[in-house]
Amino acid sequence: MVAPNDLHADLGPDDLVLRGLLGDMHSERRRAALRRRLAVLLGALALMAASCVLTRAFDAGVAAGAAHRPAVTVIAADPVTGVRAGLGTARHDWGTEVLLELRDGQGPRDCALFVVDRTGAARTIGGWTVAAPSAPGASAAVSITAATALQPDAIDHFEVRSGTGQLLLSIHP
Repeated sequence: MVAPNDLHADLGPDDLVLRGLLGDMHSERRRAALRRRLAVLLGALALMAASCVLTRAFDAGVAAGAAHRPAVTVIAADPVTGVRAGLGTARHDWGTEVLLELRDGQGPRDCALFVVDRTGAARTIGGWTVAAPSAPGASAAVSITAATALQPDAIDHFEVRSGTGQLLLSIHP
Protein backbone atom coordinates (compact mmCIF):
# COMPACT_ATOMS: atom_id res chain seq x y z
CA MET A 1 0.00 0.00 0.00
CA VAL A 2 1.19 3.48 -0.91
CA ALA A 3 1.10 6.26 1.64
CA PRO A 4 -0.44 9.59 0.48
CA ASN A 5 2.88 11.37 0.78
CA ASP A 6 4.43 8.78 -1.52
CA LEU A 7 2.10 9.70 -4.42
CA HIS A 8 4.25 12.69 -5.28
CA ALA A 9 7.52 10.84 -4.72
CA ASP A 10 7.88 9.54 -8.29
CA LEU A 11 6.79 12.85 -9.96
CA GLY A 12 9.43 15.08 -11.38
CA PRO A 13 9.76 18.81 -10.72
CA ASP A 14 7.87 19.72 -13.93
CA ASP A 15 5.01 17.43 -12.99
CA LEU A 16 4.74 19.05 -9.56
CA VAL A 17 4.61 22.56 -11.11
CA LEU A 18 1.91 21.40 -13.56
CA ARG A 19 -0.10 19.78 -10.77
CA GLY A 20 0.20 23.01 -8.72
CA LEU A 21 -0.93 25.13 -11.66
CA LEU A 22 -3.88 22.82 -12.34
CA GLY A 23 -4.83 22.92 -8.63
CA ASP A 24 -4.63 26.73 -8.63
CA MET A 25 -6.75 26.91 -11.79
CA HIS A 26 -9.35 24.57 -10.29
CA SER A 27 -9.47 26.66 -7.09
CA GLU A 28 -9.87 29.86 -9.12
CA ARG A 29 -12.73 28.34 -11.12
CA ARG A 30 -14.48 27.31 -7.89
CA ARG A 31 -14.05 30.83 -6.49
CA ALA A 32 -15.32 32.38 -9.75
CA ALA A 33 -18.38 30.11 -9.73
CA LEU A 34 -19.01 31.02 -6.08
CA ARG A 35 -18.71 34.73 -6.93
CA ARG A 36 -21.20 34.33 -9.81
CA ARG A 37 -23.69 32.52 -7.57
CA LEU A 38 -23.27 35.19 -4.90
CA ALA A 39 -23.77 37.95 -7.49
CA VAL A 40 -26.97 36.28 -8.76
CA LEU A 41 -28.23 35.87 -5.19
CA LEU A 42 -27.47 39.53 -4.34
CA GLY A 43 -29.14 40.66 -7.57
CA ALA A 44 -32.26 38.63 -6.73
CA LEU A 45 -32.33 40.11 -3.22
CA ALA A 46 -31.97 43.63 -4.65
CA LEU A 47 -34.87 43.00 -7.05
CA MET A 48 -37.04 41.68 -4.22
CA ALA A 49 -36.22 44.69 -2.05
CA ALA A 50 -36.94 47.12 -4.91
CA SER A 51 -40.20 45.32 -5.60
CA CYS A 52 -41.25 45.64 -1.95
CA VAL A 53 -40.35 49.35 -1.86
CA LEU A 54 -42.20 50.09 -5.09
CA THR A 55 -45.25 48.11 -3.98
CA ARG A 56 -45.40 50.00 -0.69
CA ALA A 57 -44.93 53.34 -2.46
CA PHE A 58 -47.69 52.49 -4.94
CA ASP A 59 -50.03 51.33 -2.17
CA ALA A 60 -49.32 54.49 -0.17
CA GLY A 61 -50.00 56.63 -3.23
CA VAL A 62 -53.27 54.85 -3.93
CA ALA A 63 -54.30 55.14 -0.29
CA ALA A 64 -53.33 58.81 -0.15
CA GLY A 65 -55.29 59.54 -3.31
CA ALA A 66 -58.32 57.69 -1.98
CA ALA A 67 -58.15 59.49 1.35
CA HIS A 68 -58.47 62.89 -0.36
CA ARG A 69 -61.67 61.96 -2.17
CA PRO A 70 -64.79 62.65 -0.14
CA ALA A 71 -66.08 59.47 1.46
CA VAL A 72 -69.51 60.94 2.18
CA THR A 73 -71.19 63.71 0.20
CA VAL A 74 -74.42 65.33 1.36
CA ILE A 75 -76.54 68.08 -0.12
CA ALA A 76 -78.75 70.21 2.12
CA ALA A 77 -80.90 73.34 1.81
CA ASP A 78 -82.90 75.52 4.17
CA PRO A 79 -85.93 77.13 2.47
CA VAL A 80 -86.26 79.76 5.20
CA THR A 81 -82.68 81.12 5.08
CA GLY A 82 -82.10 80.31 1.39
CA VAL A 83 -78.74 78.67 2.18
CA ARG A 84 -77.83 75.58 0.10
CA ALA A 85 -74.71 73.47 0.52
CA GLY A 86 -72.88 70.37 -0.55
CA LEU A 87 -70.60 68.85 2.07
CA GLY A 88 -68.02 66.10 1.63
CA THR A 89 -66.04 64.36 4.35
CA ALA A 90 -62.92 62.21 4.12
CA ARG A 91 -61.52 60.03 6.91
CA HIS A 92 -57.84 60.41 7.83
CA ASP A 93 -55.75 58.96 10.65
CA TRP A 94 -55.71 62.41 12.26
CA GLY A 95 -59.47 63.06 11.97
CA THR A 96 -61.84 64.22 9.23
CA GLU A 97 -61.31 66.54 6.31
CA VAL A 98 -64.39 68.57 5.37
CA LEU A 99 -65.11 70.15 1.98
CA LEU A 100 -67.98 72.64 1.89
CA GLU A 101 -69.56 74.24 -1.19
CA LEU A 102 -72.14 76.80 -0.06
CA ARG A 103 -74.56 79.23 -1.72
CA ASP A 104 -75.91 82.13 0.32
CA GLY A 105 -77.53 85.10 -1.39
CA GLN A 106 -78.16 87.02 1.84
CA GLY A 107 -74.78 88.74 2.30
CA PRO A 108 -73.03 90.62 3.60
CA ARG A 109 -72.59 88.47 6.67
CA ASP A 110 -69.96 86.50 8.52
CA CYS A 111 -70.54 82.75 8.74
CA ALA A 112 -68.99 79.79 10.51
CA LEU A 113 -69.01 76.03 10.05
CA PHE A 114 -69.46 73.97 13.21
CA VAL A 115 -69.04 70.24 13.72
CA VAL A 116 -71.37 68.74 16.34
CA ASP A 117 -70.29 65.48 17.95
CA ARG A 118 -72.55 62.69 19.24
CA THR A 119 -72.71 64.29 22.70
CA GLY A 120 -74.01 67.58 21.25
CA ALA A 121 -70.79 69.55 21.74
CA ALA A 122 -70.16 71.98 18.87
CA ARG A 123 -66.76 73.19 17.65
CA THR A 124 -65.96 75.83 15.05
CA ILE A 125 -63.90 74.40 12.21
CA GLY A 126 -64.10 77.21 9.65
CA GLY A 127 -65.30 80.70 8.94
CA TRP A 128 -65.83 83.08 6.01
CA THR A 129 -67.61 86.25 4.93
CA VAL A 130 -70.40 86.27 2.38
CA ALA A 131 -70.19 89.46 0.30
CA ALA A 132 -73.21 91.60 -0.46
CA PRO A 133 -74.84 90.50 -3.72
CA SER A 134 -74.34 93.99 -5.14
CA ALA A 135 -70.59 94.12 -4.32
CA PRO A 136 -68.29 94.18 -7.37
CA GLY A 137 -67.09 90.65 -8.18
CA ALA A 138 -69.30 89.21 -5.44
CA SER A 139 -70.31 85.60 -5.66
CA ALA A 140 -72.98 83.87 -3.66
CA ALA A 141 -70.89 80.68 -3.81
CA VAL A 142 -68.32 79.88 -1.14
CA SER A 143 -65.94 76.92 -1.15
CA ILE A 144 -63.91 76.06 1.96
CA THR A 145 -61.83 73.19 3.25
CA ALA A 146 -61.82 72.55 6.98
CA ALA A 147 -60.72 69.82 9.36
CA THR A 148 -61.61 68.32 12.70
CA ALA A 149 -59.87 65.86 15.00
CA LEU A 150 -63.12 63.90 15.24
CA GLN A 151 -63.42 60.72 13.21
CA PRO A 152 -66.50 60.56 10.93
CA ASP A 153 -68.29 58.05 13.18
CA ALA A 154 -68.05 60.53 16.10
CA ILE A 155 -69.74 63.31 14.10
CA ASP A 156 -73.49 63.80 14.47
CA HIS A 157 -73.92 66.71 12.06
CA PHE A 158 -72.56 70.04 10.79
CA GLU A 159 -74.08 73.48 11.21
CA VAL A 160 -73.63 76.70 9.26
CA ARG A 161 -74.29 79.69 11.52
CA SER A 162 -74.22 83.42 10.99
CA GLY A 163 -71.84 85.66 12.93
CA THR A 164 -74.71 86.42 15.31
CA GLY A 165 -75.21 82.71 16.03
CA GLN A 166 -78.33 82.22 13.90
CA LEU A 167 -78.59 78.67 12.55
CA LEU A 168 -78.59 78.97 8.75
CA LEU A 169 -78.30 75.31 7.77
CA SER A 170 -77.98 71.93 9.45
CA ILE A 171 -76.20 69.18 7.45
CA HIS A 172 -76.49 65.53 8.51
CA PRO A 173 -73.98 63.19 6.83
